[in-house]
Amino acid sequence: MKNRKISSRKISKFKRKQLGDSDTHIQDILQKPILTKRDKEALIAIYYHRCLTTEQLAEMFFMYDGKGNLNNQASLIARRRLRKMFDFCLVDRFFIDVGENNGSSQAHIVLDTLGAKIVAGLLNLPLSELQWRYEMNETRLPYLEHMIKINNCYLCLLRMARNHGHEMTVFHTENHVRHEFKYWNQRIVFNPDAYGQYWMGDDGFHFFLELDNGTMTPAVFQKKHQRYTTFYASEEYSKHYENFPLVLTVTTTWERAIQLRKLIQKVDDTDVEWYFTSEDLFEKNPLGAIWLGKEENDPVKFV
Repeated sequence: MKNRKISSRKISKFKRKQLGDSDTHIQDILQKPILTKRDKEALIAIYYHRCLTTEQLAEMFFMYDGKGNLNNQASLIARRRLRKMFDFCLVDRFFIDVGENNGSSQAHIVLDTLGAKIVAGLLNLPLSELQWRYEMNETRLPYLEHMIKINNCYLCLLRMARNHGHEMTVFHTENHVRHEFKYWNQRIVFNPDAYGQYWMGDDGFHFFLELDNGTMTPAVFQKKHQRYTTFYASEEYSKHYENFPLVLTVTTTWERAIQLRKLIQKVDDTDVEWYFTSEDLFEKNPLGAIWLGKEENDPVKFV
């Protein structure tokens, strides 16, 4: 699989930009019954998640009908609605080259210029405050794979919330969890992979999520750790969060989780709460007794 920019269009980039800049086109979409409530929710999710596959969007928004019944046609409905949004230049899409004789990949959906303007209106924000540019869609492999895996983590949490009558009220990926600040005259950039909030009625917790693909060396992981401890020690976090979120790290294997926990135990003397687990355990029961804490001897659970 080639490490290159990936995109595919039915309408030329120039033509799509013209439509995105057209106030008449925007008014047509807003005034006509083109977008459903779920379409609008999907546009907002694409903005916060940056890139979602067709199947991810199907599970997020089309898995159940209006009465809460399981919808066996979720994938088909999602493809139809996303095709409509694509034709109206609200979203763009691309397909990954999976090689000969391997079939074709599902569509990867990103926000288009007109979609960004619709999202700004739905969030009651000026377009400039979205901090969105079309060029942000032009990502490369393997970072795209990392992004999709982060969003799969969200889906694991969403499934658990649905099965237990809980709520995943917030999940923002890297671009929306970026904090720049100065500490001891140094410019610090703190940007975890994601930030989320999980609620069980009136009780809940918030967390930063880190996805480790097993490629980080101890030195690189220590640098990531230093950004967390600086964000904590500077109290910069208090400008954005009620208290310091948990730090949940999902890695490749249980053995790797143990290694990372040992590394944190050696270098961390703060009150930041670090937890580690493996991908396979997270997929089965993301908030069960699968988490190795910095201080705890036995795995802990959050639900």
